[in-house]
Amino acid sequence: MVLQEERIQEAAREGGGRVEGGVCGALYAAQLIANNFKLEINEKLICEFEEKAGSILCIDIKNKEKLTCKECVALAAHNIQLHMKKS
Repeated sequence: MVLQEERIQEAAREGGGRVEGGVCGALYAAQLIANNFKLEINEKLICEFEEKAGSILCIDIKNKEKLTCKECVALAAHNIQLHMKKS
C-alpha cells in the first residue's frame, strides 16, 4: 500500500492547529491515512490519541504540555501502524 504524495502534502498543510475545529494535525493525518486505506478505525484512533495526548485539539495539547508536536506525530503514526497491521 502506498499513500499518494498529494495526500501527504494535504496532511502537512494542516499542522499547527490549522485543521478545521483546531484538531491536532497528527491525528488528522492518521485519519486521512485510515480513510485512504479504507480502514474502519476512526473512532478508535480518536480515543487512543485523546487518552495519551489529553485532548484531540492542538491548543489544548499545547496548553497541557503533556506531549510535544513531535510526540503527537509519533503517537499518531504508532496508532495507525498498529491498526494497519491488524487489517
